[in-house]
Amino acid sequence: RTPGGRDLALGANEVSITFSVDASYDQIRRMINLLELSQQFVIIEGVSLSSGNEDKLSLSLRLKTLFRDEDAPAAANRL
Repeated sequence: RTPGGRDLALGANEVSITFSVDASYDQIRRMINLLELSQQFVIIEGVSLSSGNEDKLSLSLRLKTLFRDEDAPAAANRL
């Protein structure tokens, strides 16, 4: 693995994403369900949930995914 997150063995780039949302419980459940059903390979690395204001919750998510490197040799593009 290179310092930039490129996985040379797989010919892919690893991308980390961190974000926060304020939403109702049902909206948070739906968002996580959509992530799980996504055709894009997504790893949920971290979850933080706390009470927000009124009927909202505050959710912080840390995700990781892989993107194929189009410049990698053809044998490595088997994701």
